[in-house]
Amino acid sequence: MRTQHLRELEFDGVVHRESYAEKPLRTEYSLMEKGLSLRPILQSLYARGKENALGLVAHPA
Repeated sequence: MRTQHLRELEFDGVVHRESYAEKPLRTEYSLMEKGLSLRPILQSLYARGKENALGLVAHPA
C-alpha cells in the first residue's frame, strides 16, 4: 500500500524516486518543488495535531 501511495505522489510530481541497483535494493525519495510547496500546510497540520494531543485546543461546546 505504501508503495502505491509513493508511486501516486511520484506521478503527481510531488516526490522524485531514485532506485539503485544494489544488493540489497535501495530506493530513495526526495521532495520536488510541488512537494516542497506543501511544507507550510503540513507543518500547520502537525502543529494542530500536537496541540490537540496535548489538550491545548479548545473544543466548541
